[in-house]
This record gives sequence, C-alpha cells and structure tokens, in this order.
Amino acid sequence: MKIIVPLVRYYNAYLQSEEGNVVKKSFNENEKLIFQAIVSGDVNSDVHASKLLYDGNPSSQTYMKFKKAFYTKLVKMVVNFEIKNVNTKIDKKLHLLREFHALRIITHLSSPKLSLSLLKKVLLKAERLAAYDIAATCAQTIATSVKIHYKKVKEGDFYWDKYLYYKKLEDDRMIARNMYADIIKFTHKKHYNEELALKAEKAADFLEGLLDKENARGHISFFQLRYLQYILVSDHENVIKNNLEGLKYFDQFDSSIAGKPTLKIQLAVSYFNLNQYDQAVKYLEKNMSPTNKRWVLNVSLVARAMFLKDKYEEASVYLGQIVSNVTFKLSRPLFQERVWLLKYYADLMIGVKTGQSINTR
Repeated sequence: MKIIVPLVRYYNAYLQSEEGNVVKKSFNENEKLIFQAIVSGDVNSDVHASKLLYDGNPSSQTYMKFKKAFYTKLVKMVVNFEIKNVNTKIDKKLHLLREFHALRIITHLSSPKLSLSLLKKVLLKAERLAAYDIAATCAQTIATSVKIHYKKVKEGDFYWDKYLYYKKLEDDRMIARNMYADIIKFTHKKHYNEELALKAEKAADFLEGLLDKENARGHISFFQLRYLQYILVSDHENVIKNNLEGLKYFDQFDSSIAGKPTLKIQLAVSYFNLNQYDQAVKYLEKNMSPTNKRWVLNVSLVARAMFLKDKYEEASVYLGQIVSNVTFKLSRPLFQERVWLLKYYADLMIGVKTGQSINTR
C-alpha cells in the first residue's frame, strides 16, 4: 500500500473528470471499494485494506494477488490521462514520453517496417525537444534494425553516429547536472559564501570546456552554476550579465527546454537588488499558474514593484484578480496566505492615502 495509496490520491483529481469516469468503470467491485476508502482516508495500510476486503491477513495469497493486480492497473492508467491546464513545456515532454514508451512495446510486437517508421518519427521529436536519452535509444535501435533486416550499412552507420552523438550529449548533461547538484545542496545554509562561489566557478569553467554548444539541457546546469558563482557573493551586475547571455542562448532552442523561466526570475530579483524596478518587471509573468513553484515569488515581486512606484490601486486590482481566480486554490495554503497579506497591505495603503478605512475582516 506504500505505493498504491499515493498513486490513488494522485489520480483522484483526474478520475473526477469525464475521461476518468471511463477508467473507473474498468475497476471491479473490490477495486472501487479500496479506491474510495483510500480517498476518504479510511485505508492507509495493507492491514486496513485486507481487513476491509477479506477481513483477513495482509500476507494472505488472496490479498497479495488483489494488490498486485490493482497496482498494475493503476500504473497502466497513466497512458489514458488527458492532462489539462498544464504548462505547454511539460505537456510536450509528456506526449513524447508516452509515445516513446508505447513505441518500445510496439517494436517487440510488430514488423520491423512499422517499427522503423515510428522510431524515425519519435527520433525527430526527441531531437527537437533535446531529449537526448530518447534520441540515443531511437537512433541505436534504427541503426541496428536497418543493418540486420535491410542490410543497409550506410544508413545504419548514419544512425549509429547519431546514437553516439546523443549518447555523449546525455552523458555530459548528467555530468553537468551532478556538478550543479553537488553545490546547490549547500546553498540553503548561507546566502553569502565565497568558498562555495569559488567551487561553482571551477565547475562552470570545467563545463564550459566539456559541453557541446548544442547541448541545451547541459547548459541549464552551466548557467545555473555561473549564477551561483555570482549570487553567492552578491554580484548582481554579473548575475544580470550571465542570465541575459543564458536567455539569448536558449532562444535558439524549442521553448520546452526549461532554462529560461528560472533565469528570468533570477534576473528580476537582481534588478530589484539594484533598485531597477522597471527592468525587473520586464522579466516577471503577470499570469503565471499557481501550480508553478515560482508563482508566489513572481506575484510578490510584481506587487512589490507596484508598491515601490506608489501604485497601490493597480496592485490591489492585480492581487484581487489573483485571489478571485478559480486556480488560486490550487496553490499551497501558505502561498495563499502570503498573497492575501499583499492584498491587505495594498488596500491598507490605499486607505492611508485616501483617509478611508478598510474592511479588516
């Protein structure tokens, strides 16, 4: 149940949709019973589940067989999800992952001719989205298939070279990601850290010599290491220089490569620290989804820019639109509280300016 319980809770919102109702109809009576019991909180363990279903031992063969079948069904369900209201960048990746994993199954069941045409199609998508691991796997499979089944050595060599190229990009990306992870894990302890900044600089210098210019995903870690090199010593001028360079670099790639949003909000924060509020606002999104992890910081900075320019009425309207939006409740309760405090402050300052009292309830 350690895996099934979180799976059920994660899927529950989806299963309330019209498409989800179709999936739920595939559940047998015991599966429906357990599903609802987990959602309601009545079942959290194998002991609770086995007692509800069979009034017996969670180690019994009957219960273990049920649990295995239910888990398998839950895992398979994900391919039927129609995920709505998600970031376009995420949506592209999800579609590619689904297509790729479906294709891996098809290659074991269908003719080489069908598999090859599908593999080439997925390879093109993977190349466009800089999904190097998927691209490498597709290219490797195509290379061996055309040589074995069609004796096309030249074409096979072409795709084998692609495999080697994307494999190196992926390997280098993971080296870059690991180097970034080794440093970022210590940054929460201290905002100003010259020693850690020096380590970030050395890591970035190494990656500058390692990474291919086309390795977009590897450069996500590279530009973040450069950012740490500067921000850990409060060098906001060089943060701005680095992040602007990063934005220019990522402009040449598909928008699904998630390097730009982080760079933008870091730019905004550094511009704020230099009291360049108009510049900061240029890199903030006024309509960011509350499900985005940077949402509350983004909203706070937009509102703060308005406060500093004495635009309390504009800030009140902006914050009012956020709290009245149906998606507002998707954010964490703590984040909601922070936005409400900003709204209250804006209204309070309007009252101070106009000499009017406000509703404090």
